[in-house]
Amino acid sequence: MLLDDARISELADAVSVHKLDELLQIFWRDLPEQLQQLAAADNDNKILQVAKILHGLRGTAANLGLKGVHEFWADQTVSVERLAEFKTLAVETQAAWQAWQGRRLAL
Repeated sequence: MLLDDARISELADAVSVHKLDELLQIFWRDLPEQLQQLAAADNDNKILQVAKILHGLRGTAANLGLKGVHEFWADQTVSVERLAEFKTLAVETQAAWQAWQGRRLAL
């Protein structure tokens, strides 16, 4: 499951679907830079920096109801292959959010 429907509904009710969309757009906008920092920290074997970046990424994802993103990095394993897999997951998660948003706005 890519999205935590209960969490997203809770947020949408609290701040509006439009505001939640704005928050998610900020998350997606900042994600490429975070992934670059993550790859660089991993390449430099900066374990604490990797952990810090993943902690922030996972925490933000959980707060925004992005369950798939949160769970993907649970083992904190970083590699070129995992980063490529994550980019696919990110695209799928964005599509899931757009579908959720469309259903919610249709109500």
